[in-house]
Amino acid sequence: MPKILIIDDEEIIRKRLKKLLELDGFDVFTAKDGFYGIEIFKKEKPEIICVDIKMPGKDGIEVLREIKSLDEDAEVILITGHGGVDSAIEAMRKGAFGYLQKPIDYNMLYIDINRAIERKYLKIKLKEYVNNLENLVEDRTKELKLANEQLSKSNINLQREHEIGEEVFKNIRKANFFETPNMRYLLSPMSLFNGDILASKRSPSGIHNFMLGDFTGHGLAAAIGAIPALDIFYDLTLQSFSISEIISNINKKLKLILPTGIFLAACLIELDATNGIVKIWNGGIPNILILSNDGKIKYKIPSKHTPIGIIDNLELDLIIIKLEIFDRIYVYSDGLIESKNNQEEMFGEKRLENSLIDTNIDDGFNNIINCLNEFTKGKTQTDDITLLEIICDPMPYKDMKDYKHDFNKLDFRVNMNMSMILSWNILPKIDPSPLINKILSEIPGLNENKANILTVFSELYNNALDHGILKLDSSLKSTPEGFMQFYELREKYLSSLEEGMININLQHISLEKGGQLTITVEDSGQGFDSRVLKKECPENEAFYGRGIPLISSLCQSFSYLGRGNIAKAVYVWE
Repeated sequence: MPKILIIDDEEIIRKRLKKLLELDGFDVFTAKDGFYGIEIFKKEKPEIICVDIKMPGKDGIEVLREIKSLDEDAEVILITGHGGVDSAIEAMRKGAFGYLQKPIDYNMLYIDINRAIERKYLKIKLKEYVNNLENLVEDRTKELKLANEQLSKSNINLQREHEIGEEVFKNIRKANFFETPNMRYLLSPMSLFNGDILASKRSPSGIHNFMLGDFTGHGLAAAIGAIPALDIFYDLTLQSFSISEIISNINKKLKLILPTGIFLAACLIELDATNGIVKIWNGGIPNILILSNDGKIKYKIPSKHTPIGIIDNLELDLIIIKLEIFDRIYVYSDGLIESKNNQEEMFGEKRLENSLIDTNIDDGFNNIINCLNEFTKGKTQTDDITLLEIICDPMPYKDMKDYKHDFNKLDFRVNMNMSMILSWNILPKIDPSPLINKILSEIPGLNENKANILTVFSELYNNALDHGILKLDSSLKSTPEGFMQFYELREKYLSSLEEGMININLQHISLEKGGQLTITVEDSGQGFDSRVLKKECPENEAFYGRGIPLISSLCQSFSYLGRGNIAKAVYVWE
């Protein structure tokens, strides 16, 4: 009968788990703190230990470390009710078998316990086999000789498979990686397979998404999750999904397929260079640095989220920042700052920052690499290193197209009229842009123009939502601080919405040499005097008010109807 030790300072949890586990046939011991738990462990030698991370006196990490020093084969499952992102990461790296959050799902605990018991018994069998191996050497000489020959052949095949695998990873990156003059990057793996991943892709709406990730460990085991993560990133970016939705989908996939102990520390960035807006999510990556165009550090954005692939429900709130033209964003894996010199000193964040501060802004990327190479001279690389520099420069995005077709072979004679109504209870949950993107992708001609069309649609829809429904004042965005306050209020108002609706209508008619798409967005708000807006729009240099001139520059005509709550844009293409 397997022995289980429960260490938790909450009596109700100890009693509940003891009762349930005993019903399932386990011999269960309990301890109210880490000190008493260690004593029971020494006396009873349980196979599995379930310990709470946050306890007075001796916490779960200390208990894990001490138990592993007493018996390296003991299997420890960590439990916490406090999120414990940093503790969870440290625990997994220190050899914890699993990690569960309170309230505890007993079915998940039961599965983890049985898997841990199975692994422990396999370790015991392996040790027994190793101990008896010397007695079998003489009898197995011929078998070993044959095995060595087979191993030699297998190594040749394995090397070939590694080369094929590496070629596949390279092709995936090359096929989708979207390089522009406003980004520079360094990818330096320490082995054949890279445990770091770097992805870049522009959506049809003109938003440029970036992902820098670092799987636990390195080599093939670390790289195994790269294919699904990159596939989801590229696919959803091309469908104009937000980075929040991309993160959620990658997390679900990796949580499903990755073995315990392997997860993805990652940063995802959504850059609207045209409007100077960046949205950032950081889960386990070192501080992200944002530098002004005069070489000063404006922001340090630390990790505030659990890495991808550990828990089911990640927090997806984003940091939203207003950038000035030529501001730079630096993202890097921990392999960079943890690189060591011959004296075993780490490069560290301070040296990284010093290589950027008060230098020519155009030299920042190269300065980091030069300083790192000088620091680690003669020292073997011990981890994958990735560095990404992003420049807030809208120019590289102008006139770019992801799709090219032979117009002479396409039939543009498509007439369409589509409407949808989004009510108050669905507005916080849905972004219609991916659906619009899908419709435009299926229609020749519109597919070629969908970057401009999605830009127009996004401006109209966001204006209807922000000002018509949520009644937010754009003047809040007149300063960088107000800009961030605007988006905080937006999330707050959206989550408590109790009335309102937005009506969207797309009407396309074919013309002799192309087509005409009319986009109408109507909100149920009180509207406004559009004559005042027309007087205020020209030569607006603030952080807001640029959407209307942008729409007007892309469309044949643009107007407000009704009481100012209906926006109508006519886009003509040839």
